[in-house]
Amino acid sequence: MTAAQIRRSVEKQKLQLNRSQRFNHFLVAHGTLFVGLCLPSIIFLNWLIELRFNSVLSVFQVILFSAPWIVASILLYFYQKRVLSLSKVATPLKVSEIRQILSGLAQREGWSVLNSNKAFVVMKTHPGFTWNWGEKITILFYKEEVWVNSICDPDNEPAVYSSGRNKRNRRLIHQFLSGNGHLNG
Repeated sequence: MTAAQIRRSVEKQKLQLNRSQRFNHFLVAHGTLFVGLCLPSIIFLNWLIELRFNSVLSVFQVILFSAPWIVASILLYFYQKRVLSLSKVATPLKVSEIRQILSGLAQREGWSVLNSNKAFVVMKTHPGFTWNWGEKITILFYKEEVWVNSICDPDNEPAVYSSGRNKRNRRLIHQFLSGNGHLNG
């Protein structure tokens, strides 16, 4: 992450992704919209061809068939946009202490630290056999504030569902950084 991405992330309180990550993150929503828009086109072409043979397909039937796809794509888009939200962690700890806690927490939970510098830490989970390919946990340090996000890994295959692990990851980090967690448990 660049300094500009971190600043924009905190200002907008939304994790800023690069182009390929955005593509993967929103692919399910865009793919659903594509199906919702292509199916009426195919049905319309079919209608034009069959019109010669006195077969009639109503506009209502086309709308009825494509509307659920379009509605689903809109709902998925707003859901995917919402999960990019950053949450602020109120912590009395210094960045060096936070890094030690995150290192211990990563070891305890089996997370890999992908990138760590003075401005952020990025970790990845390895859930094993599930419906997704792991989560990417991002912790940003900006002007004495700590911001956390956990999303389905946008560097891997597109996924929407994480079995509640993203919420659990954020809650666990909040708990440990606010001083209510213990690494010896």
